[in-house]
Amino acid sequence: MEQFLEVGFVLKEDIIKVQHNCTCTGRWVSAARKKKFYLIMHEHLFVFRKPGLREDLSRVKDSCRPVKR
Repeated sequence: MEQFLEVGFVLKEDIIKVQHNCTCTGRWVSAARKKKFYLIMHEHLFVFRKPGLREDLSRVKDSCRPVKR
């Protein structure tokens, strides 16, 4: 996410996908221990947009960063 913001994209949406049936069952807990992976409760899907050339970004100041050049 940081890399997209640093090159000038604006965050449009943060979609959170909830994982079901992965932490409640003993099957996943034992598999995670054996194969050393994390049981995650959710995932983020970031949707970005490229702002217009002269677009005023003051209203979305918390979802973008100035371009480093």
